[in-house]
Amino acid sequence: MIPEYITGPLIGAIIGSFTNFIAVKMLFYPRKQIMFFDYPLPFTPGVIPKGKTRLAGTIGNTVASSLLTKADIEAMVLSKEIEDEVCDTVLRHLTINLKEEICVLSGARTDEYEKKKDELCSFISHKIVESIDVVKLMDDYGSEYIKNRIYSNKLGRLVSVDWIDGVARSTANDLQDILVKEGDSYVKPIVEERLGEIDSKSAEDIMLYMGMEDGHLRESVCQAYRKMASSNIEKLLDHIDIAAVISDKINAMEEKELERLILLVMKKELRTIVGLGGIIGFILGLFNCLI
Repeated sequence: MIPEYITGPLIGAIIGSFTNFIAVKMLFYPRKQIMFFDYPLPFTPGVIPKGKTRLAGTIGNTVASSLLTKADIEAMVLSKEIEDEVCDTVLRHLTINLKEEICVLSGARTDEYEKKKDELCSFISHKIVESIDVVKLMDDYGSEYIKNRIYSNKLGRLVSVDWIDGVARSTANDLQDILVKEGDSYVKPIVEERLGEIDSKSAEDIMLYMGMEDGHLRESVCQAYRKMASSNIEKLLDHIDIAAVISDKINAMEEKELERLILLVMKKELRTIVGLGGIIGFILGLFNCLI
């Protein structure tokens, strides 16, 4: 009699545990549909591989509608912690000299930067020289200045106005020719010197030089971030479909990876189900013996 009371519940526990174990495994296996004489076997593929698309859509919609809404993202982006992190990062970059910062942002080597800077200096110098019209300057200011200087002397009043204008115009033409031929070589060193001074300065130095107080720099950066984030976060989120992103990610997973992910989250719970099968089987076996 006693062995019957023991073996019955033990067999029930084994059967309960085993059936639940098989049920858990059938969530993931088989991963592919099995065919038998051109007929698909029932329960193939497993529950999760078979319902992968529906599962992906459900998880994506649940996360987007309840767990990670646009309002949640907006609150995080505009939170004090994120704002401080962004502002600290920006301020760190503002303290780096412009040459180094440009090289970092553009991915250029130092020699490449120097080459581009030299080309820029040549371009600016040439444009400056091109913009100087000596003849026009002489017409606007030079002739009158020469006349005033000459006519301030009594003997100078003997010189005709036409002669002065002719000399001024001839001199201006000669100077214009010299400027075209040699102007770049005079202007370029000045441009290089000025750009070299800017190279060694940081964006912070330039802002302070322009009159911004040191204590106001951080507040200005934070205000700019808040304004940018507030005005653009809604437009940005309108282009982000959280549900679709999550759904596509899950659909792109291989069945093995999806199983690993689910077990990472629910391994303990699935083991509990197997254990409960054993407990229920044990109780039913004991109850059967009592009957």
